This record gives sequence, structure tokens and C-alpha cells, in this order.
Amino acid sequence: MTFNKCLEHKIVGIDTNIFIYIIEYKKYPLQAGYARQILQLIEKGELFGITSVINLMELLVLPEKEGRIDLINKYKLLLKGFPHLKISDITAEIAELAASLRGKYLRENKKLLSVDALLVATSIINKATAFVTNDRQLSFVQELEIINFEV
Repeated sequence: MTFNKCLEHKIVGIDTNIFIYIIEYKKYPLQAGYARQILQLIEKGELFGITSVINLMELLVLPEKEGRIDLINKYKLLLKGFPHLKISDITAEIAELAASLRGKYLRENKKLLSVDALLVATSIINKATAFVTNDRQLSFVQELEIINFEV
């Protein structure tokens, strides 16, 4: 179970989709339940969460396109005010690690998108030992444990 796997770690990276499920729970009721469990662990301080300014950008694109100021404000409030969650800037060190990860997996004919490489690199640089996502395409990443929802 995702919840128990997360408890094996002290610091976890959080993918963009986790935040989408929380805000848009009516569209994703099953995923929202899992996402809520993970974020409650972070909120209580049982886990420390790492995310990136990249997540903020990804979260705001569709609401910006649709003129959904309500969603823009909800996402900003969720990310910026969440206890035990660090929003990391992209540093040169993170960018270099992301490039290294992309290169490694491209050599292995595996597709690691730039955005995902930056999110994983951000997690690694910030000492996360796992990355929580619902993106099965990241399961090949070996540098930290990829924890996928079981939905």
C-alpha cells in the first residue's frame, strides 16, 4: 500500500499529480483518497515533503488557460502554506543532475521528460529517498524509490 511504503521514508518528493488530485477531487475521487493520505502524513510531520517550483508552474498552466482564478488561488494556497513541505528552487546543481539523469535513461532508451527529471533531481538533492507519483512511466528510475498509487 502506498501509505505504508511512504512511512518507510523520512523525506519524499511529491509529483504534480498528487496536488491535482487534492484540488480536483471530484474528477479524481479514488486518487484523491491516496493523495490525501500522503499529504496528511506530511501535514502531521510524519514525513517531510519536497516539491519544486516546477510543480507550481505545471499546476497553474491549465487554470491560467481557462481563466480559473479560483483554481489558481487554491493551488498557490495549497503549495505555499503547507506545513512540512519545502518548495525548492531550481539550482544549477539540480539542473546538472536532471541532465545527467536524462542522459543516463536516454542511453537506456527510456524516456525521462525534462520536467520529470527536474522533479526527481530536486527530490534527490533535497535528500528524499522516495518520489510519490501516479505516473507509472517513472517506474524505471533507480536513484530513489518510486512510489506509485495502487489504483
